[in-house]
Amino acid sequence: MKKKNELIVNDNNTENIKPLSKDVKINNNYQLWLFINGLMLVAFIAGIRILNSLEFNDSTGISYGIFATFILFYALNLVNTTYFNTQLNKIQATPLPVYNNIIDNIEYEGNDLLQDHIDSLITIHNNNTNGKVNQNNTLDIIANKLARREYLVQLGSNIMVTLGLIGTITGLIVAISGLDIVLTSLDSDGKMLLPGLKQALSGMGSAFYTTLFGAVLGGFFLKLLHQATNNMAEELVDEIALRAELYVIPFMKKSPEHTINNHLLGIKETIIDFSHFMENASVQVTEYLKSIESMKNQIEILNIKIGNVEPQMNGVHLQVLKEIGNTLKGMKVEKKSIIKRLFN
Repeated sequence: MKKKNELIVNDNNTENIKPLSKDVKINNNYQLWLFINGLMLVAFIAGIRILNSLEFNDSTGISYGIFATFILFYALNLVNTTYFNTQLNKIQATPLPVYNNIIDNIEYEGNDLLQDHIDSLITIHNNNTNGKVNQNNTLDIIANKLARREYLVQLGSNIMVTLGLIGTITGLIVAISGLDIVLTSLDSDGKMLLPGLKQALSGMGSAFYTTLFGAVLGGFFLKLLHQATNNMAEELVDEIALRAELYVIPFMKKSPEHTINNHLLGIKETIIDFSHFMENASVQVTEYLKSIESMKNQIEILNIKIGNVEPQMNGVHLQVLKEIGNTLKGMKVEKKSIIKRLFN
């Protein structure tokens, strides 16, 4: 019987070719992602020194929100990058898929996205009747799943840039408020002149800091990391598509002969099932005939015993049985007369 996700091809002329996978190498996009991380680390260390020398202070607190947002979405990007790179390494390290005409199925030793894709193609192949297997839809589904994992990182980058702009506006509002205090102080005794200038400078500093952090962390580094990871996802889909197109799809082309073979296989399976049923029924009939034969032998033995006993029944025993019969008849007549008396 056909098993789940078992490819039905029945091409006895197909040779078992087992291509080996190429050596696993560090992915170029993964190297780019590591390089961006190194560059970001250098920029982070240099930035901390510069901010300490400038006595960094954000009166609005938006800069700290940008830092927290960056850490959150960087962690998500790290998880996605590790997953994509692991899948690529698994696919590249695993021997290529091969069609085995002995077991009539595609053999693949991996446990990755390519295996899931092959299972989907086998299911499509076994369910359709037009002889065509197109992997575009299944590839689109895989690509969409991978893209959704990394889409949040892109969203985080946009959020950080937006927070930077919000910080700019907020800082300018604080600066304008400080300038207003300065102008008011000039018309009075001037005691609020210095606090007003400090507030104006603090607001201007917050505006510049938030703009810088949002643009550098969100608009530059996180976007670069997202692009490198997104390239890895696209390369993963391309690798799956290429291997399936070369080593899986060619063995799923249904010809008229193949369709006839499938129908013949179904008829063959039906005949085999019916043969098994007839074998079981034949065994049961044989056992039934044996039981009838045994019963026949028992009846013959009983007839012989009755024949041996019958001469003895003509003597005393037969007379006793006749007397018992007459007595029963008499009791029956008396019973009827009693009943008549009761109802008359």
